Amino acid sequence: MKNKKLSYLAIIVFHALIALIIFVIPFLSKIYALLIVLIGFIVITRNENRNNEALFVSAYLVGAEVFLRMTAGNFNNEYVKFSVMAFMLYGMIYSNFSKNAFIYFIYIIFLIPAIFVTTSEATFNVDVKKVLVFNLSGPLCLAICAVYMFKRRITFDKLQNILISLGLPIVTTTVYLFLYTPNIKDVVTGTQSNFETSGGFGPNQVSTILGLGMFVFFTQLVLFSKSRLQLLINGGLFIFISYRGIVTFSRGGIITAAAMIACLFAVLYYFSNAEGKRKFSFVFVLTILVGTGIWVYSSFQTNGLIEKRYANKDARGREKKDRLGGREEIMNQETDIFIDNPIFGVG
Repeated sequence: MKNKKLSYLAIIVFHALIALIIFVIPFLSKIYALLIVLIGFIVITRNENRNNEALFVSAYLVGAEVFLRMTAGNFNNEYVKFSVMAFMLYGMIYSNFSKNAFIYFIYIIFLIPAIFVTTSEATFNVDVKKVLVFNLSGPLCLAICAVYMFKRRITFDKLQNILISLGLPIVTTTVYLFLYTPNIKDVVTGTQSNFETSGGFGPNQVSTILGLGMFVFFTQLVLFSKSRLQLLINGGLFIFISYRGIVTFSRGGIITAAAMIACLFAVLYYFSNAEGKRKFSFVFVLTILVGTGIWVYSSFQTNGLIEKRYANKDARGREKKDRLGGREEIMNQETDIFIDNPIFGVG
């Protein structure tokens, strides 16, 4: 047990060091991106995917994508998606897939008409290949992952390890953000999404991945911390990641994380016995207190601007006309387009 504790702490420290090294030598981000893929294929090959190693590597890549984009480590915009598809397909070579997953092949077939629509409607100044890759890589990656996962049994212990694989690169991302802007007060001047507190990358994307990290380490804290050391590590990471997520001033990822944690509480409470419900009631109250502390500290560091951000106000306290940063208009347009083209869509 002690070895496991030390190894978990060592892995966390190692991923913090990755952030430090790449912050000092940015070019190494590409080496990091390449090593993830190379080591992933070696691990899957050696174990012949007996323990679903393809899932662990893919989860790690998903957790690392924003960091790789932030530090220019991606070899192209779809690097992680193509890598995940490759790992899923490679894993299926060893461990096959369910015949009943055929339904997802139908989903893939339904994507084909979009290719013909795009090529026929594209103008001379449109890079058709780039447009197709950009729009189809996500749905195709989703379909291949669905084929791999269909009726594949994952034990609770393996689920924990998958979450850890997902969360480790998020630790790297968070440490990098701290190195990029150690003093929040120096860069926060308004209530708009802040690129300085997001490592110079898109605050929406950074908020999203940090929100995912909040959920990952909260689950580790509540469900998988079997010692005081693990409680301290997971609790500290949850607080650190939550704080850095809040000060990106992008609300989506944080609100989503809070909703996921609330759903987790609801599920755990529903399936617990009387004694378990008493324990989770205590954990729930403690979580509220910790969350309040994180919020108060974030408000102090941003001179109260974060409160105005979530209240949809500008730096002077005036309420903004739109609540979603102009997204309402886009949503209305998309809804109207769907109503006009409910069957075949618009390509």
